[in-house]
Amino acid sequence: MVIFTTNTFALNGYSLFEIIQKIEEKHHVEFAYSNEVRDMENINISLEGSLEAVIQQLSNKTGLSFKRVDDMYIVQPPKSQSKQEQQERIIKGQVKDALSGDPIIGVTVIIKGSTSGTVTDMDGNYELKASTGNILVFAFLGFETQEVVLTSQSTINVELNESAQELTEVVVTALGLEKEAKAIGYSTQEVKSDAIETVRQPNVMTNLTGKVAGLDVKNSTEMFDGLSIEIRGREPLIVVDGIPVETNLYDINPDDIESVNVLKGASASALYGSRGKDGAVMISMKKGKGKSDKLDINVNMGTQMQTGFVVLPETQSQYGMGSNGQYWYVDGKGGGIADGDGWVWGPKLNQRDPNTTSGYREIAQWNSPVDPVTGERIATPWVSQGENNLQNFLSQASISNLNLSVAKHTENGFVRVSAGHMYQSGMVPNTDLNISNISVTTQQKLGKKFTLDAFFSYNKQYSDNYPRTGYGPHNYMYNLLFWMGPDVDVRHLRNYWAEGQEGYQQRNYNDAWYNNPYFVAYENTQMYDKNTNLAYATLTYDINDNLKILNRVSVNNSSEFKDLKTPKSFLDYSNDIRGNYETWNADRFWFNNDLIITYNKKFNDNWSFSMNLGGNYNSYQARDLYSGTDGLQVPNNYNLANSIGPVTATNMFYNKAMYSVYGTAELAWKNAIFLNLAARNDWSSTLPASNNSYFYPSISTSVVVSDLIEMPDAISIFKLRGSMAQVSGDLDVYQTQSVYRSANRMWNGNAQVYYPSTLLNSNIRPETSTTFEIGTDVRFLNDRIGFDLTYYEIVDTDQIIKLPTSEASGFEERYVNGNEYKQQGIELMLHATPIRKTNFEWNTSMNWSKFVRKLTSIYGGQDNFDGLQIGDRTDTYLGYDWERSPEGEIVYDANSGLPIVNPTRTAMGHTAPDWLFGFQNSFKYKNWSLGFAIDGRIGGIMYSTTNQKMMWGGVHVNTLSEHRDREIAGESSFVGQGVVVTGGEIVRDAQGNVISDTRTFAPNSTGVGYSAWVIDHHGGRSDAPGLFDASYVKLREVSITYTIPKTFASKLNMKGASVSLTCNNVWMWSNIPNVDPDIGYDDSQSPSPRYTGINLKANF
Repeated sequence: MVIFTTNTFALNGYSLFEIIQKIEEKHHVEFAYSNEVRDMENINISLEGSLEAVIQQLSNKTGLSFKRVDDMYIVQPPKSQSKQEQQERIIKGQVKDALSGDPIIGVTVIIKGSTSGTVTDMDGNYELKASTGNILVFAFLGFETQEVVLTSQSTINVELNESAQELTEVVVTALGLEKEAKAIGYSTQEVKSDAIETVRQPNVMTNLTGKVAGLDVKNSTEMFDGLSIEIRGREPLIVVDGIPVETNLYDINPDDIESVNVLKGASASALYGSRGKDGAVMISMKKGKGKSDKLDINVNMGTQMQTGFVVLPETQSQYGMGSNGQYWYVDGKGGGIADGDGWVWGPKLNQRDPNTTSGYREIAQWNSPVDPVTGERIATPWVSQGENNLQNFLSQASISNLNLSVAKHTENGFVRVSAGHMYQSGMVPNTDLNISNISVTTQQKLGKKFTLDAFFSYNKQYSDNYPRTGYGPHNYMYNLLFWMGPDVDVRHLRNYWAEGQEGYQQRNYNDAWYNNPYFVAYENTQMYDKNTNLAYATLTYDINDNLKILNRVSVNNSSEFKDLKTPKSFLDYSNDIRGNYETWNADRFWFNNDLIITYNKKFNDNWSFSMNLGGNYNSYQARDLYSGTDGLQVPNNYNLANSIGPVTATNMFYNKAMYSVYGTAELAWKNAIFLNLAARNDWSSTLPASNNSYFYPSISTSVVVSDLIEMPDAISIFKLRGSMAQVSGDLDVYQTQSVYRSANRMWNGNAQVYYPSTLLNSNIRPETSTTFEIGTDVRFLNDRIGFDLTYYEIVDTDQIIKLPTSEASGFEERYVNGNEYKQQGIELMLHATPIRKTNFEWNTSMNWSKFVRKLTSIYGGQDNFDGLQIGDRTDTYLGYDWERSPEGEIVYDANSGLPIVNPTRTAMGHTAPDWLFGFQNSFKYKNWSLGFAIDGRIGGIMYSTTNQKMMWGGVHVNTLSEHRDREIAGESSFVGQGVVVTGGEIVRDAQGNVISDTRTFAPNSTGVGYSAWVIDHHGGRSDAPGLFDASYVKLREVSITYTIPKTFASKLNMKGASVSLTCNNVWMWSNIPNVDPDIGYDDSQSPSPRYTGINLKANF
């Protein structure tokens, strides 16, 4: 931290500003000194020796005095005696931030026109001698200088206002290299730790949702289900302190993160090679920032409880299990009337019947008592009792976290140790998740020339059981929501073993298709245990002030174990009810080594140059092992040795290596015009030897116009930037040569193998992407208002695709380099401080982005590729629509009264949104602050399995209709809205395009049973009924924070503390019922929970 104040010494050699920067870098201390230091002449001084020796030498040569205040050296000019010394008196006062009211340490208070002055202490207080008529100058970096004429007063309190920000902030770029923001010629955006630590999430990337233009974070409603992140529609590289890592993002502790910087395009991340071709998310971990000779202790703890749902599927409660309005339970396997069908198209519930003792219609049901004489079930009232089954089954979820960090700062460096734990109990009974983290960060000076930076982290993710997702018998939504009628109360299924058959037979309302939800939750469990280590060491050798060498070695390894227990009587599509036990082991090892030579040279006041030359080696190894039983001999004995048949086992080992050289060069003029060149060459082990080398260059420029010409007073900063980069991508492992593979089957005691059906290409070339980007950063009114606008194009060539091939070749498809795609996008970031008062401030920011990617060229000059033609968007949803008239009406079969499906896949919309947006606000009043964040996607479509299955099964509220009752009464009364063909024909080409249409139509008039129509319409023959507008707007998070006054905190031996009330996933609007479109797809997703909690931070 450099704090400018005022003095006027004339010296030779290096400037005092440059010398102090060097001292801060070498000895990790901070100085407070003057604003006009930039204009001072230079000094000659040696930085050899201890910190105390260097400071004494500097003091001797300049006449300055250096006062140590805690962890800061305050530079004080020598006091001079005035001729009017007899008239001088003591002037005291305090300097505060006009906005926050907090005292400011290190403010220079100097008598104008003299060298007499002082600096404010830790409480912002100052004291000096001055005379009436003197002008006191108060100056501090980042604040407007203020002058006060001394009259008769002896106490002068001053409040300083913030000044316009400059583009001097430092941004972490590729390879962990730091650059000034003004020098960067491509789009980046940074998120500080405050946006991550308060409203906590198990996965840190959820906190970035809506906060970065062009970054699309798709969050799941499932516990421990991986979210997806995309930059400009592509999956980015994750980088921790300059180290590329493979991560599920649960293994990064949010409390260890200092900031997240998103490098959005290939120009920004080209130095990472093919791994960074789609952008990078740069995570900078916290370093030791404790006070000298003191421990700095931070505690962050919080608890969140589920408080309702943002989305909870709504079901009908008027009709029960059965088909065609009929139901009678005998054995749940089809022995009765529709008791094994599994549909919820049965008789109407709650119907009065004066002929029964209950007064309601009575039907034999799954839990009806059994007549001891006949052995048959006795009819019981057919009434609704499970209208709240989903809520009754789910538990109240919670999330708790605790993190403790301790930092120690010494003259030679620092050490920071952090430990944290997060526990989450799931909505689904018997599910939970534990995540533990330990990390150590250190930096140490090793003599005069060497600096060692090291980091180690250990992460453990463990769950005894977490929910299985996706449509199927393993998912509670499948068994509970889609196929369970309101005549069944799920709470009656809590005792899930059939009496006398414990361990062998589950107890359920249907024994033909479905599983008891509690049986799945407590018996069909899956365990997860993953241990991840990340370690790196960086040794920097400062050859001289201009040249240094850096060597960085990192290791990232993980060991993952999963098992799945399937109890006897579990019903799956395979219909194997013998039980099963399966295990998966996955070990990963990544090694990365960078050697970088850095040279910096300032030629004069106008010109400067910097250069980086480096080499990289990285390798990746993976081992996978799967083992599974063939049934279980003894129930509940989950051991491979308990297998009925031979154990099935497969294993895989693969590795990959890459060698690289790279370099960057930056030329700057007047610290306002910057030209950056970069280049890299990779040699990949996954490509053929003849094509395994690929080179990619990049160039970028930045011009800070406001530093070159005088701008209107309203414009604080005006920057233009532009860049171009070309990057390449290789193949996955073992994709250039085919080999026989195990079929996991035996024949007459011999293992079977098979030859892959894909013909590999030994001459395949790397894929190439070329990015062009221009942008501007403009700020007004001392940075009270500003915007950042970016336009970009990405051209993808030589894309590796699969093409069908003649079956006579013995293959089904082959790899080729083909097709060209073009993507165009725009990103806008706005920020403003509409109100800034002494006790109140309002800050707001908004971002908006969109892109479109199209197919521009097809391999071999063809006019169609996988249903797309030149000019089509690549996110086109190609599906089976209903046959339609030219006016768009659905065409029905005149005989069956059911709709006809178009036999050709057609474009039914686009899956990518038209645009993304995010909107953040923070309000601060004295010690209180309020923040909230809104984000959303507008446009695009998605297929909803939840809604499709709910309609198909008969549980959706939209299945309620008068025609449902009329069907039970025997009427085929429902007539689908549409037309029937009365003559003519429609002719299409091979791609399904209409060549001619001479059909004539009449309104459809054929009636059908209502359930028959719904089951057919929503049964999956056409995609149309399951497609919905995927737009949504979500109030993502809200927080209210109270910062405890420092005076009170100090009485508790705390340096600071705050308490926050938080709520996340607060509210949502969307056009799609029953699901949360946040994740971007729906395959039987869980309800979307809301969490409310409290968070406490304390610093000791």
